[in-house]
Amino acid sequence: MDEKDQPPRIDVQHGDSIKRQLANDTVIQKPLVIDLKLENSYRKRLYEASLDVRQSVFVTISGLAPGPDKNVSIRCFLNLPSANVKTQADDPHYAGSFSFFIDVSEKNREFSQRIELDQVILKLSERGLWNGTNSFKLTLLAAPLNEQNINIDARIPITAISLEIAESSK
Repeated sequence: MDEKDQPPRIDVQHGDSIKRQLANDTVIQKPLVIDLKLENSYRKRLYEASLDVRQSVFVTISGLAPGPDKNVSIRCFLNLPSANVKTQADDPHYAGSFSFFIDVSEKNREFSQRIELDQVILKLSERGLWNGTNSFKLTLLAAPLNEQNINIDARIPITAISLEIAESSK
């Protein structure tokens, strides 16, 4: 689902956090690009927090549930809408990834995943790819855990994205 396919935004900002509620039928199947239109002052705060040892920038992906294929990881990229399964983890836009390792009894449970963005923000800034004028696009994509198996059935539901500045464990 592309940004143009997404439902109208519902961005709720409280101090140092922003939450985007997504449509009920939103899934990570092909790359999902979520564009959080941030004010320049907030983008500056994100950069400052990524430098501060007492603070960190986090994205929380909520309402996740395992899809039909268990051999899937979800990769997260910042400001790289063109990311695909061939985009490597050493790309400066790469923020992190996660997989589902659950018991069958937890199959219908929703999960949240939190990814720290400090390092990716600093890498992009060092390369001149992070400033106060471009948008904040988060790309989530399903990739096979086994590089040999490119035919996966992902369909991972997702309900919300939250961006926050919080105390750090750095």
